[in-house]
Amino acid sequence: MCGHLSNNLKRKLMKKFVLYLGLLLIMGASMSYAQSSLPKQDIVKRHELYFGVGLLNLYVIDKHDKLTKPIPYDSEFQCFAIPVHIGIDYKYRLSKRFSVGASIGITDSAFSNYVNSDDVTDLERFCGDSSLSCMYAIPSITYTWFTSGYGIFRAYSGAGLGLALLKEKVTVPGFECNRTKADLGYNVTLVGISLGGERIRYFNELNAGCKSTLTAGLLVRF
Repeated sequence: MCGHLSNNLKRKLMKKFVLYLGLLLIMGASMSYAQSSLPKQDIVKRHELYFGVGLLNLYVIDKHDKLTKPIPYDSEFQCFAIPVHIGIDYKYRLSKRFSVGASIGITDSAFSNYVNSDDVTDLERFCGDSSLSCMYAIPSITYTWFTSGYGIFRAYSGAGLGLALLKEKVTVPGFECNRTKADLGYNVTLVGISLGGERIRYFNELNAGCKSTLTAGLLVRF
């Protein structure tokens, strides 16, 4: 069913909020120190735009599973890796190691068909379907923890908290739902790498949150 968030789920979201807020505060304090210790003139291009696509969005799949848990019918064709993520990140390089910015993006639906296994004919078996997609806007902090000698290869991590808009739709009789609701949006880039020149680079990320677990694309510096 499509009721309000349970108290248990609210507590879990609050725990996540406190965890990532603490992480951001720690990284923010480190960022202030880095600003005072590294000369700004060493950075030629401070602005970065990341254009990425990804697969396997566990955040969306988890939200879809919670939405459809009360549905009693058998599920067919459920997507575990199909939700496609498209996003754009902007980052401003405060120093050689720290950047601040924001991420916006959308993840296409996790989707299921439902059938009643007790029905006799194929026409009677179909009961409806469900889908859930996500749009998000998340301010973020990024820390570059490794840079090769000439800057060709870089490795980084980051985190952010913001807003997610979930589009929920269920057409199964007795469980109908069609709404958009706001939720806590977050993302942690566990490991990201970029490869290339000073202006155009390739990047690949392992994420947990609103971005897809596996995200790759191109970044432009200016």
